[in-house]
Parts: sequence; structure tokens; C-alpha cells
Amino acid sequence: MGTTVLLTPAHDVETATDIVVKRQVSRGFDLEPGNERLKFLSRIEIYKSLADHIVRSADEPQLVADRIQKQLSKEIALYQI
Repeated sequence: MGTTVLLTPAHDVETATDIVVKRQVSRGFDLEPGNERLKFLSRIEIYKSLADHIVRSADEPQLVADRIQKQLSKEIALYQI
């Protein structure tokens, strides 16, 4: 199996939920905030349980990429020992 990285806009579930719901509703598909909130909350714990790494994605793309690289580099170093 490979390594999984979960990108989330915030480590705090409530903050992440607020951010994701706002984004989803603003996309213009006539989505309901309450439904999107329930959908996100029903999935996030499953996603977290499957992730090898959880990285906050609310920053500039290069910073997010650097965080991912740092996490994966630590993992690779463990396998080289």
C-alpha cells in the first residue's frame, strides 16, 4: 500500500467544517449549508482514520507542498534505516 495524505483546511473539525461548507455552497450548485455540513462531518473522521498524514491546506500552495514533503521525507528516512 502507499502513503495517504489528508488535506484539510484546518485541524479543528468545526473550523474545517465551516470552511468547507462555505466553499461548497458558494460553488453555485444550489447546495444547502445544513446538508453540506452533515456530509462533511459524516466523512471527516473516516478520512482521518485512513490518513497516514494530515496536513492543513489553508495556506499558500507552496507552503502546503513543503509540509507534505517534510512529512513524507520523515517517513522515507525511517524506511532507510
